[in-house]
Amino acid sequence: MHVTVATSDDNVYTLEVAADTTVEVLKGMIHAESGVQPERQALVFNGNRLNNDSATLSSAGVGDGDLVMMVPAPPPRAQQQGAPQGQQAQRQPPMDPVMMQAFLRELQNIPQIQELLRANPRLAEALQRGDQSALAALMQAAQGGGLPGAGRGPPAEPDPFADLTDEQLMDPEIQARIEQHIRRKAVDEQLAHSQEYYPELFGEVTMLYINAELNGTPIKAFVDSGAQGTIMSERFAEKCNVLRLVDDRFQGTALGVGTSKIIGRIHQLPMKVGNTTIVIACSVLEGDTMDFLLGLDNLKRHQCCIDLAKNELRFGSSDVVVPFLPEHEIPKNDIARKAQAAAEAKQKAAEGGGAAQPGGDPAGPSAAGAGAAQAAQQAPADGAGAAPTAPAPPQNGGAEDPKLRGLMDLGFSREQCEAALRQANGDADMAASLLFSM
Repeated sequence: MHVTVATSDDNVYTLEVAADTTVEVLKGMIHAESGVQPERQALVFNGNRLNNDSATLSSAGVGDGDLVMMVPAPPPRAQQQGAPQGQQAQRQPPMDPVMMQAFLRELQNIPQIQELLRANPRLAEALQRGDQSALAALMQAAQGGGLPGAGRGPPAEPDPFADLTDEQLMDPEIQARIEQHIRRKAVDEQLAHSQEYYPELFGEVTMLYINAELNGTPIKAFVDSGAQGTIMSERFAEKCNVLRLVDDRFQGTALGVGTSKIIGRIHQLPMKVGNTTIVIACSVLEGDTMDFLLGLDNLKRHQCCIDLAKNELRFGSSDVVVPFLPEHEIPKNDIARKAQAAAEAKQKAAEGGGAAQPGGDPAGPSAAGAGAAQAAQQAPADGAGAAPTAPAPPQNGGAEDPKLRGLMDLGFSREQCEAALRQANGDADMAASLLFSM
């Protein structure tokens, strides 16, 4: 199990221990991490001090994921009245070999060993060899500030609880504040660590598109396994001459994070992938924002496998492999372009003293994939409900963010679009995919 140890100077250590690990062994592991001698450690759990060094963690009530506070303990009186500090340091015994072996075993299981290798190769090499003497020498050097890399980095934040006495630290309210402070600091450290070692997590993700043909019309199909159903825009259905095949008895409203009207369903549609033609079914939606989205219904029907390692889509039903398009071949989503044109027209009309009167919605609503499939698979019924009106933008007379406007035209609320844009770091394509997949 894992136990988090927080010190009074805002250091946090996550240790992997067993349920039968004693308090004494835990202090030894903390000593190896922080350099604080076991006799100078006072461990506090749930407001109670762990005084019995021979007690196990399970008997003390410490479980997996629990937080243990380590505060400085006053030195023994005999040590205060003893020899000078120089002589005491000379008589200080080396680290217990048994404790050292336990510490080495614990460190071997820590996933962050690669980070340790990068930060301090000498310490990592001694750890991997199991060289206790070299490891002890490096730890003593770290206590004296002589370890390579010691003292680097930004200055630590001042401890807001440094001036509190031990009695005040035991107060439940203070303990709650300390826990909140530690958790916030842990989140900040995790963010800084991710930005330093995994910057790719903050980059934009290239969406998955393949080249295909629908009824002889070329299309760059968007592959989305998070969308339950396959959808096609009304404009593209007219372009590839299949609008006449739409069964309007399957009208309905696609319900998901947003809403959009389904004008019908095409029950059979030839789709050419590679050198093979397969048959798919899809729902046709009002608007022209999303030309074609290949959803989970047809992906499962044709036993498709999204292989990200090879960057290809395999159709198991026909043994066809289609590569995903590279980023420069992916069609740029025209949501932002159309929304920008609408915003500019509105701005010009406002400057001219009149309200903008667009001839039509430049980017009709599109549906979330899950909702589209749910509505499309309803039993055919005449006179299905009409699509609800999309949220209207604020009438401030000025142009707003075209990306936000374009996403709102899909039928999502302003709050949902703003949250998706924040999550996608301002990328309109990724934000639209996130909204479709919710």
